[in-house]
Amino acid sequence: MHKLTYTLVTLLLLTSVAEAQSARIRIRQGSVSGVELAIDGATSAPRGGDIRWLVTAYDVLGLSDLRPAPGATVHVATSLAQTEERSFQTDAFGRAELVLPIPGDAPDGFMVVIRVVSAGDVQRRFELPVQVTPKEAIEVHVARTEVAPDGPLRVFGRLSVAASARPLASQAVQLTLRDAAGRPVDAPASVTTDEAGLFAHTFRVPDDVGGPVRVEARAGADDHPVRANAG
Repeated sequence: MHKLTYTLVTLLLLTSVAEAQSARIRIRQGSVSGVELAIDGATSAPRGGDIRWLVTAYDVLGLSDLRPAPGATVHVATSLAQTEERSFQTDAFGRAELVLPIPGDAPDGFMVVIRVVSAGDVQRRFELPVQVTPKEAIEVHVARTEVAPDGPLRVFGRLSVAASARPLASQAVQLTLRDAAGRPVDAPASVTTDEAGLFAHTFRVPDDVGGPVRVEARAGADDHPVRANAG
């Protein structure tokens, strides 16, 4: 999972462009001239899960000095359909936790727009991309790494909810045995998970298949499948 640390600074425009080219701007010591925001958290989350970011807002004093910005309002909106803007308030240390639920039918990615308004009414808007991953998590393993010609290959794994690791029972999992070139060796096998989300199957590797083989496990909706490989 990708981690993000993002820092953004904006300075108030004190003169017009023409004046800025010919005049030196004097800023009073201690005056707030901008706002800075630091963001820490993951840039991806599964469908049905949450994006959680810890943010810290700062007032910019003069040209470069920083101090925490308590009482700043952080407005968060997304490009997802049928979602509303959410607002968060920073604490005495300028900190806030942003929590964004990811809908179960979210696309593979979307944009988040964050607008920070400090207590002094200095504000800044910027955008962050978020990657959406399948709501299911799947693991697949093989019982042994070497198989004799025409020998059995035992495959086992587990299907769970990505956000909570809760097992998914009575779910179909498709297993495909592939050769070194990625071609299916035989027809895919369909298995069903038990109450613990576990599944297992035994393939028989044909004696005319040379070189390494691997097993691909696939589950979930057709438009947003989850896959894993072992071999």
